[in-house]
Amino acid sequence: MHFRIAHVYGHHRRAATFEDPASARLGEGLYAFLVRTVAGQFREAWSFEARRRAGNRLVGYLAIQASLLLAIALVSIRALLFMVVAAVIAVALLESFNYVAHYGLSRHVTNGRAERLGPQHSWNSAKRMNNAALFNMGRHSDHHRLTTRSYERLEPLSGAPALPSGYAAALLTALVPPLWRRLMDPRVEAVTAGPTGGASGFDQLS
Repeated sequence: MHFRIAHVYGHHRRAATFEDPASARLGEGLYAFLVRTVAGQFREAWSFEARRRAGNRLVGYLAIQASLLLAIALVSIRALLFMVVAAVIAVALLESFNYVAHYGLSRHVTNGRAERLGPQHSWNSAKRMNNAALFNMGRHSDHHRLTTRSYERLEPLSGAPALPSGYAAALLTALVPPLWRRLMDPRVEAVTAGPTGGASGFDQLS
């Protein structure tokens, strides 16, 4: 449940920078990313909540999750195992989407400040069925441009880089890191190529 905090207060501010645990770096494999992003987003959410005057919501979230697991365990250990496995798959799928959505794309940094997040910092897909199945999240750049816009109103943006396939195929490809890198690394370099001398958010913030 920490995701709702880390995503809104962390990812939407820091996407495509080295500081964002939910943005995959160029050359980073999916499995290494999954470990880094889950742990990093939890730490980030806890840090945000620790500074809230209204109290730490994560304490309540953890209590809810622990109570749910305990209640299921009292009914059936097999049901508990099923719940845990389903949760692991769901989290892995969600974070794999994050992996694909920003892989290798980074914001340039000038004098320690990252450039404004733009359409060029998210991977998009124009596949009709892909967007129908994922509530238009193939229009990911618009999701970051207007974070409160409802999913059915998301629009394709000019200048937004496109995946060579839909998100579903991209997720399957990412399961094989060497294949993913062979397919995507040249595309990342083509998108991020620009005037020499600039430094990306992944370079200067590392």
